Order: sequence, then C-alpha cells, then structure tokens
Amino acid sequence: MFPRVIFFDADGTLFDNFGAHLTAVKAMLQDLDRDDIDPGDFHRRWDSKMFPFHRHVERAHRFLPISQIMVTCIKLVLREHGINVDRKSINKYVTMTRSSFINYGRPFEDAPHALEDLRNRGYDLRIISNADMDLYKQLGRMSLRSFFKRGITSFEARSYKPLRTIFFKALRIADCTPEEAAMVGDSVEYDIVGAGKVGMTTILIDRSKKCCDSRRTAIRNDGPDYVVSDLREISGRIDMEHRRTS
Repeated sequence: MFPRVIFFDADGTLFDNFGAHLTAVKAMLQDLDRDDIDPGDFHRRWDSKMFPFHRHVERAHRFLPISQIMVTCIKLVLREHGINVDRKSINKYVTMTRSSFINYGRPFEDAPHALEDLRNRGYDLRIISNADMDLYKQLGRMSLRSFFKRGITSFEARSYKPLRTIFFKALRIADCTPEEAAMVGDSVEYDIVGAGKVGMTTILIDRSKKCCDSRRTAIRNDGPDYVVSDLREISGRIDMEHRRTS
C-alpha cells in the first residue's frame, strides 16, 4: 500500500527560485555600480558557498537560520571581487534577496494540478523544507499553501535536510511512522538520501529526465524508490503500486 502521508520539498520541487535569486543579484550589483561583474557567475559563487546548509551549522556548533548563512556567504563573494561593504548594506542585500524570493519565485506548472489530485484522493500532504519562515509567504502567494496541512521548515526544526532530525520531527508532527510516509524532492543528496535513511518511501522529481524512469532499490544505492519527470505522475505511481499489491 502506498504511504498515506506525502511530504514535499519546496524550492526546486514545487517552485523555482532561480530567477528570483538572479533578479536580486542584478539589483545588488546595480546598487554597487559593478556592471563589470557577471550576475550569473556571482549567483553561482554565492550558491556554492551557501550549500549545504547543515555544514555551516556543524562548523558553528549551533543552529544558524538561512538568513544568517546568507550574510556570511554574500560577504565572502563580495570580498572575492574586492568589495567591502558595511553590515547595514549586507543586511539590505539579504533583505532584497528574501523579498525577491517571496515576490518572484514561480510555481512549476505541474505543482497545483498534482497537489489537487493527491488531496482529492485523500492523501495527507505536508512540507519538509530547508527554509526560513518566509516559505509560507511564498506558498501563499503562489496559491499552494492551502493544499498542505502543517509542514516543517528547517527554521522550525532547528535542523537541515539531509540530517535525520528534521525528518523525525516532521513525522512526529504528522503522527505517522516512516513506513506510512513518502518524501518527494528534487535533490538526491538532501531529500532522497535523508528520507531514505529514516525509512520513508522516496520519490525523485527529475524534470530534466536525466535519471532512469524506473523503480530503484534505495537500500542498495541510495537512489529513490521512484523517479518522475512531472509531479502529476505520482498519482500514476500510486495506482501502479495499488495494482501490484492487490
């Protein structure tokens, strides 16, 4: 039987923040009067320093919210370009970026259709996301929040995927066992491996279709149990599983 509770990652799974982040970077560079810096390269450097979030926590020996990690990482990239700015300016650029995420992130076309279908089928839909509380504003603007019961962000859990803590806290809130839950996400490292280690069914959303579209053995190779290229395929996977076990 397919799990009754389905958890979803947010950014990269339900919506895309890439354009929003790039928009914020362009605005920041314009404010700095640095049109000689390629926004795409700046964005890549910033992202490479941001991820994975849990490594920042390990180094600091305490939980750090994403906004705080952003401050550290943007300062590092600015320094690589020989730019030194005061803390007030750094905070302004982080605020600009968070505002851009809230206002300009875009939902994937398949997300609302898939969520509505799964909700109509009676599944308990929830969120597990490496995000601050701004996530709920994003979901609200995109008209996606109403599909979900209570989820959990890394800020609320004081833990980041792929660490087990955030998954166990999410399961406790949903009052379900790992065997009763599935995790849908776009990252093998954070979503699939993390959820797989606590015993959840794992579904990789791979819109690039680079992964083989087949059932896999997660225990053997840390791969997903299922791979889909469109969130609307999840319903088909459920039907297939029901036929297989009936």
